[in-house]
Amino acid sequence: MSDTQVDESQAGENQAGENVADANPEAAADQARTADRGSRSAVMGIVVSAKMDKTIIVRRDRKVLHPLYKKYVRRSTRYVAHDEANTAHLGDEVEIVETRPISKTKRWRLVNVLREAPRGDGPTEKAPAARDGAAEGGSAEVQS
Repeated sequence: MSDTQVDESQAGENQAGENVADANPEAAADQARTADRGSRSAVMGIVVSAKMDKTIIVRRDRKVLHPLYKKYVRRSTRYVAHDEANTAHLGDEVEIVETRPISKTKRWRLVNVLREAPRGDGPTEKAPAARDGAAEGGSAEVQS
């Protein structure tokens, strides 16, 4: 067995053979908190708003069978999520996970951006401006 591999029987022990939880109670508490975080629910969705600082709104779409008409109807849920580094942009597909309440409506946090939406590099071209006469409702004849 190499030095980097650890036997399963020695996973909770350090090199001296002492139990890590006995030596450092904070490490044991931190390990328990980390294990608990693994059970938090994760959601994938599309960013529909990234206008706020460190906050995004993620929409998750689903299809639900209508009880009377037996037709699938689209439903969506909007989640307000914390984006610490402002990495997500409009249209990105992201993964968010449940977290402690950060504000009145923020209970989710961004884990990673799964797929980035195409972004325009430069300003978009607008339609050519109308002539002055046409804009005022008059005739569009050219004065010479």
